[in-house]
Amino acid sequence: MRETDQDAPAGVAIVRRAFERWASKDLPGFLELFDEDCETRPHLGRLEGGVYRGHEGLRRWFNDVHSDWTEFCPELRTFDELGDSLLIAGRIRARGRVSGVELDTAIWWRCTFRDGRILCMDGVPRAERRSPRGQAWGWLTRRRCFPPQPAPA
Repeated sequence: MRETDQDAPAGVAIVRRAFERWASKDLPGFLELFDEDCETRPHLGRLEGGVYRGHEGLRRWFNDVHSDWTEFCPELRTFDELGDSLLIAGRIRARGRVSGVELDTAIWWRCTFRDGRILCMDGVPRAERRSPRGQAWGWLTRRRCFPPQPAPA
C-alpha cells in the first residue's frame, strides 16, 4: 500500500514547506518554520566552518546563498525517520554567481523539531555517513517513512 501525505510524519510537511519557501525566496515564510533557537550546519557552509544560529543566522545564510549562487536548487528525494529526527536524501544543483561553476551533488539533511518547527538542520554529503557532531546516523536502522513527491514537470 502506498503511503500518503496523511501517513507522513508532521516533519515531512514542515520540511517541504521550508524548501518551497526557500525556492520562492520567501524569507519571512521560511523563518516562521524554524524555532527561534534553531541551528543549521549547511553542507556548503561547513566548507567555511559555518554554523548559523537563530533567526538572525538563518537570515545571513539565506542571503549568503542567494547572493553567492545564481541558481541554487535543492531537491528532496526520500524521507526517513531516524529516532526523533527526519533524514532527507536529496541533491543540490547550483551555479556560482561569479565563477559560473556548476555544482551537482548528492546530500543528506538531518532535521530535528520542537513544537512543530525545525530546531536543527544539518547537511552532509552522502559519503560522510556521520553527523557533523560525529554521531553515527544508524544507516541500517532508519525506516523509510514517506516516498518522495514526483518531480515537477
